[in-house]
Amino acid sequence: MIFVDPNKENKNSFDIPLNLPPLPILVVDDEPDILKAIERDLRGICEVITCTDPQLALKKIAEQEFFLVVSDLKMPEMSGIEFLEKVAKTKPQTQRLCLTAFVDLMEAAPSINRARLHQIITKPWEKSDLHEAIFNARGQYDLHRENIILREQALSDGLTGLANQRYFWSRLSSEISRAKRFGRPLSLVLCDADNFKKINDEFGHPAGDKTLKGIAQILESGRRSTDLAARYGGEEFALILPEAQADQARDIAQRILSQLKHSKLTTLSFGIATFPDHGQTPQSLVEAADQALLQAKKQGKACIVVSETT
Repeated sequence: MIFVDPNKENKNSFDIPLNLPPLPILVVDDEPDILKAIERDLRGICEVITCTDPQLALKKIAEQEFFLVVSDLKMPEMSGIEFLEKVAKTKPQTQRLCLTAFVDLMEAAPSINRARLHQIITKPWEKSDLHEAIFNARGQYDLHRENIILREQALSDGLTGLANQRYFWSRLSSEISRAKRFGRPLSLVLCDADNFKKINDEFGHPAGDKTLKGIAQILESGRRSTDLAARYGGEEFALILPEAQADQARDIAQRILSQLKHSKLTTLSFGIATFPDHGQTPQSLVEAADQALLQAKKQGKACIVVSETT
């Protein structure tokens, strides 16, 4: 949190770049004169959208992305702390700045942390302080978004967009722990594209990549919201199905197989293993599903095999 004291000595104007990407800020204050003053001081720095009603402001935040929300501390219908606390819950990446008179700051101190404020500026503010606060907020917002993108890239497959093997193992481990703790079922489906080498050999690797992407789209569209679809490696994919017994996993696999046959991309062979019947660790469950997948291949491909009980 940065506290900007208006009583300190004036400093030189902050050298803020004027080519920020076009994301606006939202300023909420029940005093129109304050809104006009902020608009004036930020002219040429960033787009400013103003609002005098916190409830209306929350609707705007739900509909539009802002890199910063600025709120007055004391407003008649909802305090700035209450308002920014709601913003923190719905849009945690959005930076939050509170405007307050210096004399009100100590009174508000016990409740300020609830809103997880990034900055506080006291009234009246120095224009350079406001510019610096905007610049810092933009930098923090961009850093947060960049970290999200990097995390997604680290945990997703570059070709298909599905979860990668690294995230698959992490998620399978956590789902097995949850299944153990609450005594709930869990199924794992491993599937492999049939005759994939023939596709690459006859039509080239671009056709193979197109096939893998098409399979990924069908797996993603066919899963439930609680399931995870992952690219396990090469032309092999995986589905983690929490709360699913073997018969439910078979039904899901059958629907996917039917969609693939209809798409004429290729077919898949499926191996299914369930917790705890076929394995009680991530490794043993994968081994059981893999053995079932090998049996599906031996049985002529484009079929589904459930692992035998260990």
